[in-house]
Amino acid sequence: MGLSGQSLQSQDGSELLRWGARPTSTVGSRQLIGDLPDRALSLAVRRLDATLRRRQGIIEFTSDPHCILRVSVHQITAEILLKDGAIRRGEWIGEIHLWNEHILPMSHGGANMVWGAAMRRRLRRSLQRLAEFVESDPRFAHVKFFRGEAAFGPAKELHRTRCFAEGFGFEITEPRHREDWLSRLFSLGQALFLWGMVRTFNRGALRSIGRLTRPTWFQLWMSRETLLGRYGARLAEPAVAPVTSEPPC
Repeated sequence: MGLSGQSLQSQDGSELLRWGARPTSTVGSRQLIGDLPDRALSLAVRRLDATLRRRQGIIEFTSDPHCILRVSVHQITAEILLKDGAIRRGEWIGEIHLWNEHILPMSHGGANMVWGAAMRRRLRRSLQRLAEFVESDPRFAHVKFFRGEAAFGPAKELHRTRCFAEGFGFEITEPRHREDWLSRLFSLGQALFLWGMVRTFNRGALRSIGRLTRPTWFQLWMSRETLLGRYGARLAEPAVAPVTSEPPC
């Protein structure tokens, strides 16, 4: 699924210009110099992410700080057959992207049950907000399907992720891939960008992403009917309400 701005507190510029204002530390200076490559990488990834969002027309459809999704629209280039119907070439679909700054950070030990339960609540709440937005915004009146992308790992993780996604109403498909050098180069760039995004926005997840040595990218589809039917009528429910329709994964 893809990947809103994050405001950072800035220091007083006058304080930074006073060379003798406070004693310097050799250890601190070395640490600062050592952190420069990491800071440069983080800055480059954030700028690239912001540029891609502008070019793709990705919008933040809610001000809810617990929403972890963004959305855009574009025309499909090939016909897709799904359980909920067919999508013809040239039709407009909604593209779902992750709101990276709102993803709960993992500890260095990776995901645990507490993190997983909290992310389930945030995803459910995000889909509720998306349903609310789609119902009220005329720009999405013609959008019948929504799609996101996710990188799946080994077979065991693939089964758990499929169970998790289907429990929320997504249908999973594997896009067709060409086995030429251009496709392999694109896959390499995609994997590097994924690593850079995780390192920048959620470094605790690096341990998990390390298992994605050769990730398989899948598409997660949801029809407008499913989105509004499952989440449009539950907007008044508390975001922490227990859900019994999701299978245990």
